[in-house]
Formats: sequence, structure tokens, C-alpha cells
Amino acid sequence: MTTPALAQCLRTSGNLDILQAIHSRRSSLLKFPSRLPSWVPDWTSTEVFVPLRHAEISYPVNAVPEIQSQNCKATGDSHAEPEFCDDERILGLNGYSIGVIEEVSSTVELDKSIEAMYNFIHTMRDCERVAQVHMGAWYRSEKATIDRYWQTLCAGIMPGGENMSREEFRRHNAVMRTFYFFINVLELVPYLHSVPWVKILTYGAAVLFHRPFRSSHVQEDIAGFQGNFGAAIGRRIARTNMGDVCLVPRESVKGDSVMLLAGGKAPFVIRPDESGRQKEKELWRMIGEIYVHGKMKGPLKPDLCKEKFWFS
Repeated sequence: MTTPALAQCLRTSGNLDILQAIHSRRSSLLKFPSRLPSWVPDWTSTEVFVPLRHAEISYPVNAVPEIQSQNCKATGDSHAEPEFCDDERILGLNGYSIGVIEEVSSTVELDKSIEAMYNFIHTMRDCERVAQVHMGAWYRSEKATIDRYWQTLCAGIMPGGENMSREEFRRHNAVMRTFYFFINVLELVPYLHSVPWVKILTYGAAVLFHRPFRSSHVQEDIAGFQGNFGAAIGRRIARTNMGDVCLVPRESVKGDSVMLLAGGKAPFVIRPDESGRQKEKELWRMIGEIYVHGKMKGPLKPDLCKEKFWFS
């Protein structure tokens, strides 16, 4: 889809649904950074990713109500009113700032090898740190904080309902706690934790320890909850200066802004364009859609200040 075609799509649709595909532009833009504006998806990319709002595709509106838990309407009933300039290469949208990213975790990656699983455990521990999982006073209570964390990993998608997903997370978390204990012990010995065969032994020891004391179904307990957070793969957990926990694209960094853009079902991460201004317009780069726990179902708060953002 060319830039003019996408511009026409935005004009006629009144929403920003098409922009959830900009995640797919990552690989080619690294090679050709000036070919496409940041708000235009690269349809030639072969990178496989799960859309943040994939439940809208997977579960039709007439499906069982329990799996309709995502239902994103972050900007309520607002409509997109796009404006264009510079031969339709610059897109103008109304938006509302709701925070700035203060910290990001490692990128969540899944692989079936033992060493990759060891790295996955490190990433999960880093995600918990960023989400401040064990600092309940920051977010009303520890239970609410934990719920906020695992629901962010799922991007609000709970196919079996909230209670089933919570139980799947409980079993998954119990296994993670065992792994964290063994990794913490291993890291007391400098450099030893970087040796591949030691990683494999540590993983195996954790599994053997967990089975008689917690659960004999270690792999099932891990895989059960992982089946819910496909949208987290290739993304990061982030925390904003407002205390919100988010699921963001891997390109997101500290200092990026979190925005509600009129007509968008989900918030977006954006950042200032290094090229600066053009004809008195401050330019921004669109990084991608994000999940912000507690901010996905609207409506827009009346105290938010509307601004015009121009995306190059």
C-alpha cells in the first residue's frame, strides 16, 4: 500500500486500525531508513509478529463472551481527523499525552532450546522488575500489581476468562520462582553463569527440585500461560512516569512518549523526529501501538489536553 493509498484509507475509515501493522516495517527500515514515513507499514517485510489486538481477528464478535476480554476502545468513540502535508508524507493527528516511558525491560523472546529458556527466565525476571511486581504499595495492593503485570503480558487477552488465566499464571509463576532461586545462587559465582553447560545444569536442577515440592507438570505449567501472551513476543514491558505498565514495541526506549491518538483503539508510543521542525511543525516518529493496563477501554478523560501531532 503506497503512502497516498494509506492516506485515503485513514481519511475514509475514521480510525487508525491500519496503523497496527507498522510493527512490520522494522527490518527493512533498518536498511532503508528514509524510504517510508514512520506511520506507513512496510508490507514487503517478512518479519512474523502477532498484532497487539489479535483477539479482534481470532475471536469474532459472536464468540463466547468470556474471551471478549480485550475489546480495546482507548479513545472511546473518537474519530480520526487526519491532515496531510509535504505530498502526503507527513500525517497530522489529534492526540493526548498520558505519560513518558521511564524504564523498559529486555525484549521477550521464545525459543525451545535449553540455553534460550535460560535467557527467557532472565527476561521474565527483568519484566517483573520494570513492572514493580513486588511493590504493591505503588499500585493499591500486591494482588492488583500482580494482576496488572500478567494481564499486560497477555495484552488483556484471556481466552478462557480471567479466572482461568489467573490460575495459569499462578502455576507459571511458581515455576519461575524456582528458576529465579537457582539462577540467583548461580550468579553468586562470578563468570560461572555465562558458561553454556552450567546454564543447562542449572535449568535441569531447577526442574528436578520443582517436581517433588511444587508440581510434577513443569513444562505444562510453563506452556499453559505462555499460550496467552503471543503478543508479548518481540515486545518489552515498560513503565511510565505516571506509574502505568505497558507492553511496547522492542524499539521503544526511555524517554518515548505515550499518546492517545483520536480514532485509535490502543495508545501509541511516539518520539521526536531528529530532523526537528518543518514549516513551524514539530515532527514526531511513530513507533507503534501499545497496551497500557487500565487505559484500553476509554472513555477519554475530560482533563486531557488535546494537541496536534505531526508524524514524518
